[in-house]
Amino acid sequence: MPLQEFRVPEALAGHRLRKVLPVLMEKQLSRGQIRHCIETGRLTVNEATVVSSGRTMLKDDVIKIMESGTMAPKQFRANIPTVYEDQDLVVFDKPAGWITAGNGFRTVENTLTWNTSQDPLTGLNRARHIHRLDAATSGVLMFAKTSAALEWHHRMFREHCVQKEYHALCTGYVVSSGQCKAALDGKEAQTSWRVITRVPSVRFGHVSHLLLTTQTGRTHQVRRHMSIAGHPLVGDIHYNVRHRYPGKGLFLHASSVKTRHRGGGALVLHAALPDKYCAFLKREERQWNRLAGSSNSTSKA
Repeated sequence: MPLQEFRVPEALAGHRLRKVLPVLMEKQLSRGQIRHCIETGRLTVNEATVVSSGRTMLKDDVIKIMESGTMAPKQFRANIPTVYEDQDLVVFDKPAGWITAGNGFRTVENTLTWNTSQDPLTGLNRARHIHRLDAATSGVLMFAKTSAALEWHHRMFREHCVQKEYHALCTGYVVSSGQCKAALDGKEAQTSWRVITRVPSVRFGHVSHLLLTTQTGRTHQVRRHMSIAGHPLVGDIHYNVRHRYPGKGLFLHASSVKTRHRGGGALVLHAALPDKYCAFLKREERQWNRLAGSSNSTSKA
């Protein structure tokens, strides 16, 4: 069963696997780790076992990293904010910069010993992630503590019974509300948005703060759809080719997940918006006003 799965975007087509995979994994996998995955037969492209990291990748190639079998869970001692926990679930407010799970040591999964009660874990050797967030994305991240809960919530995702909301800062002047229904990876996908606020920006013309809703969970869905709509996210190094911004990382936050609990009833999970969003908007507006004031002074002179 795949531990992680990626589809090669057009922007990375033509590059070798050893360069493509670290980019897709947000630089959380070294060349040495890639070599180890190949040597142990755990890396596949389009279902074929990879024998060389020098393979040239094509658009829409599917890369999978397979599980390595049963082993003692790694333990990384770090505190991740918990937003909800019961006998079935533990839900975190994942900070940006953390990967959900995988070959790396600094993963949310490896902090579970320190951040949740691990007893009992019916059918599991430890809590397992129900869904993923990109390393650069912050916000609500769900783990199941029992095999029954894992299967239940996977079914909720498959049957589109889960609604996820995101906050994002996008480049340009985005219309007040809209949606993108472009298929992704040959599958149906839909993202809706409404604008919370906009500020003028020297760097981007405008920056728009959006609340986005998804009911499908395609890889990089929000990022790809907003790029297709002509308003890629601030800080997106993959889908924002025109406006590179090396500052405070990607501005995408999974603010809420609405689903049904296995025990019955609605389950609504929230993670507060990080301070960097408001700080960035204020800074962009302040820089614009400073430049506008300087231009007016020049004109009067």
